[in-house]
Amino acid sequence: MYAYGWLGQLIRRWEDRIFAAEDAAARARGWQISRVPSGLGRVYWDPRWDLISACEACDGDGGTPIEPCLPCAGHGTIRRNQVTAPSGGVS
Repeated sequence: MYAYGWLGQLIRRWEDRIFAAEDAAARARGWQISRVPSGLGRVYWDPRWDLISACEACDGDGGTPIEPCLPCAGHGTIRRNQVTAPSGGVS
């Protein structure tokens, strides 16, 4: 992942400075932050996306305009009610 020793620490500190503003904004929104293992970068994820899944009744199609799927009201997706996301932070 990162070089060992002082060079790895230097790269990590530099990366933290580069992404400081974006990381702070993501934390304020409750997003999850992951480091990109292959180099400098971040992946930001809003855990609310974990609450949305394809409707099993219609396989995500939503039915037809004339006869929409009842469980998803024709949207093709189902939303769960609670966020059970782990606490945010850089991993």
